[in-house]
Amino acid sequence: WSQQNVGLAASDSLMAVTATSATNAWAVGQTGASKTLVLHWDGSTWARQPSPTPGGGGNLLAVDAVSATDAWAVGGDGSGDALILHWNGTAWRAVPNMPRFDLESVSASSGQDAWAAGIVSPVEAGTLMLHWTGTSWASVTVPDGLVAVADTSATNAWAVGAGSHNKTLVMRWNGTKWSQQASPSLGTGFNRLGAVTATSAANAWAVGDAGTGILILQWTGTSWALASTPALTGTSSLLAVAAPSASSAWAVGSTGSKVLILQWTAA
Repeated sequence: WSQQNVGLAASDSLMAVTATSATNAWAVGQTGASKTLVLHWDGSTWARQPSPTPGGGGNLLAVDAVSATDAWAVGGDGSGDALILHWNGTAWRAVPNMPRFDLESVSASSGQDAWAAGIVSPVEAGTLMLHWTGTSWASVTVPDGLVAVADTSATNAWAVGAGSHNKTLVMRWNGTKWSQQASPSLGTGFNRLGAVTATSAANAWAVGDAGTGILILQWTGTSWALASTPALTGTSSLLAVAAPSASSAWAVGSTGSKVLILQWTAA
């Protein structure tokens, strides 16, 4: 790992990153002036890209790219409405008339299939799930508590969060509907999944925390199972997970006051 110089102000912040190749990556967040912030990597340098900001401000929380000419970034507009930006290979454009909810996660498998999810606080206020089918975004009814989504194809997507009775919540999309999947939890404390990634219908990971410790679930094609985790001291949590293949995965978060990075490789 090496630090990259991107020339941002101290008050600017980056919240998410995605890459489709060694010459195409995006990072998104918010400027110190509460405007959307988008950076692009072309293989040699990071450069800021023009991005629309609504009148009330904007904050981008998630980004995903299908190709060099197709990417989505989502967040909130500062006044309680969802914010969705699309990259068409030439410019970032805002999708108009979004519902009231911040969006915290986005995942796209093709130009005709993408999902975005968000939640307001408290959880009882609801979960927003939006589906892109190639021409427009449409709201889809799902249980409250979902915060993250991973999409591998038009017939396979996962969404995770915190369910009732302090248990994990996992939903699966089969191309027609979302259905809840059996998912393990740890102990009697609060279990929460905050991130999910998938490489295919047979491989997925979800991470979060349970009480004061980390929580990792693995999907092997037939069921979700608790994954073994290292012993950690102090309060620990995992905030993000990525899997480049079925034999490799990364998860990041914190333990105590330290950064936590975990790597998984198939035996």
